[in-house]
Amino acid sequence: MKMTNKRTTAAVVTALAACAFAASNTVALADSSGGAQPGTTTTTPVKPKPKPKPKKPVPRFPIKTEQDLTGVLITQYWSSPERWFKGVKIKAPGLTGRHRIDWLYSSSGVAMEGDGTAENGDHVHWVSGGHWMGGSQGLAVWPPFWLNEGFWWTKAPAGERKVTFRLSAGGWSRGKGVIWVPPKYVRFGMGPSRPLKAWGSIAVDPKVISFGSAVKIPYRRNWFCAQDTGGAIKGRHIDVYRPAPATRGGGSTVSHAKLRVLPPAVARRKIRGWKCTH
Repeated sequence: MKMTNKRTTAAVVTALAACAFAASNTVALADSSGGAQPGTTTTTPVKPKPKPKPKKPVPRFPIKTEQDLTGVLITQYWSSPERWFKGVKIKAPGLTGRHRIDWLYSSSGVAMEGDGTAENGDHVHWVSGGHWMGGSQGLAVWPPFWLNEGFWWTKAPAGERKVTFRLSAGGWSRGKGVIWVPPKYVRFGMGPSRPLKAWGSIAVDPKVISFGSAVKIPYRRNWFCAQDTGGAIKGRHIDVYRPAPATRGGGSTVSHAKLRVLPPAVARRKIRGWKCTH
């Protein structure tokens, strides 16, 4: 019995050693080949997904929270100064005294700008009435040239007549007039149309910036009051009210500007004594 047990034990030890040797060779072969053996599990590293870039807030119009407004066109406007004009002075409905005819009725005067500054410093404004005529002949085409009253027709066949007016220094602007078209429908008024403040008021599109908002523009340190508008002020476009330049063609334009906009409720809370009326 003892001999049999020893032989059995030796056989078992030999078999186990052979299995261990075979297993070690299998592992070595798998490692050297680089391939996965049957019954083994491999994992492929997964790259982390890049974090999405934060989206810039898109303003909802009209602006209801304090925020920046980019891509804005900034232009300038002013009350039309009578000193720039050369026409004879006439009486006009709604105004005291006499004023230059081209200052009142032309497309660069009070009727087009809405407000004007007389030579004596008085402010006047257009109230109502009139239709624009275009071209030198006064035809109803673009661009506007003169209102349909307060001028003379030159002597010429129909369709060739020109709008003209007397000059204060004598003579005529576009040839001698023979047919007078007197003021009839247009009305003016004394004083400004709105309580605008030079370098403090702006015209806006109220669908974008609400009236009463405070607006900071790039080249000025103060807050501007959004209290005016105009037919050409659409979308991301503001018009800065300023004193008239020394000569025609003055003023500046800024494109793609960034504004800081405080809607009325925020402006009243953040700016001490803020007042902005429309």
